[in-house]
Amino acid sequence: MIDILKGILIGIGKILPGISGSLIAISLGVYYKSIHIIGNIYKINKNDLIFLSNLLIGICISIVLFSKLIINLLNIYYIQTMLLFLGLITGCINGLLKIIKKDLNFKNIIFLLFPLLIILLINIINIKINISINYFTIFFLGIIESITMILPGVSGTALFMYLNIYQNILGLMSTITLDSIIFITGIIIGFILFSKIISIILLKYKIKLLYVITGLMISTILIILKDTLNCDYDFSSLLIGTILFVIGYFITKKYSEVI
Repeated sequence: MIDILKGILIGIGKILPGISGSLIAISLGVYYKSIHIIGNIYKINKNDLIFLSNLLIGICISIVLFSKLIINLLNIYYIQTMLLFLGLITGCINGLLKIIKKDLNFKNIIFLLFPLLIILLINIINIKINISINYFTIFFLGIIESITMILPGVSGTALFMYLNIYQNILGLMSTITLDSIIFITGIIIGFILFSKIISIILLKYKIKLLYVITGLMISTILIILKDTLNCDYDFSSLLIGTILFVIGYFITKKYSEVI
């Protein structure tokens, strides 16, 4: 029962941009155990299978329950909800900066600036990334989701927001359909394929990877903020949204220090 409750908390972190599900898993003491089990899936035993099943049940429960709520908030209170999410994402960067500043050098700065400038350049020259939602892309997005879930501090939902498919993904998560089953299958296969690889990369190239992630997150924040403020809104909505941004920022600023 405890592992199911932990899974529920991880699932909430998964669907909220800026709150990394893997960070919650670390703070709850189940992250490294899960990665180890999935990375050595051929050695799995009964207790490991029960442990993973309980976590998965909890994650699925929270995703189904909260996805519809977020969809409604985006439809009714778009500017306020988006600014709250942006605050959550921005606060999350603090944990990354705290780590990477210890290894600040020219080469690592390049690792940060390269993805940052590439993403911003794509946006400035207005290259549209249009993703056609079909069975193949849903499966591939499930694999991407699994990778972002494995990497501590990475918000897959922030990436989906940048690609303008966040609400599509929420729709997949909020109901049980063939599309949602394909998406979940992609997540499971991605976990099995990449858990071992990413754990090795984190062990050998953690700092360089975190610099790349930081660059991607900064560019994501700037682009989402620009797109959000280009929408129609009144002063009261902007004021409430700004307050929520600050609240979200301080929530994940403190929380992200567990990376």
